[in-house]
Amino acid sequence: FVGTFHWLPNVEAVEFLVEKVWPLVKQAVPKARLRIVGSSPTKKIISYGSIDESIEITGRVADIRHEYARANLLIAPVFSGKGTRYKVLEAMVSQTPVVGTTIAFEGIKAEPNLHYFEADTANELAAAAIKLLQNPQLQTKMGRASKEFVEKHFSWENIASSLLKVYEETATSTTI
Repeated sequence: FVGTFHWLPNVEAVEFLVEKVWPLVKQAVPKARLRIVGSSPTKKIISYGSIDESIEITGRVADIRHEYARANLLIAPVFSGKGTRYKVLEAMVSQTPVVGTTIAFEGIKAEPNLHYFEADTANELAAAAIKLLQNPQLQTKMGRASKEFVEKHFSWENIASSLLKVYEETATSTTI
């Protein structure tokens, strides 16, 4: 999981992940490890690393790209909040497969089961994570597809081109 813990939806997501999803994943994949990455973890989040040796709390990291490079997947059990889901886009462009809730992918318009796995319950999130952890070929396939999607739809060139079209349309439709 990646996120800043000044943002309540990230705190809620990690608590749900650790308390509801992680026990199911560990049961199926006993060697799995959970890294919780992000600045300002709460005391409760920090305590997870003491209670369960399979959980590591990193706090803030110098370069998030290294975290994605070493991860087999990102789990994003986001149930509240609005805005751009940078953690999802960063993971996808890093070829890190993503398992998350419907809200985690809100506004991204990627295709479920091709670019990511969507799941809204603890059992569904765990099942999707387990499926990826047990299938490295699927991790690679989904990682490549998601990177291509982000590069096509969220590159600076693509965004600038779309913005230029809006400016041109506005300029031609505005009368003085």
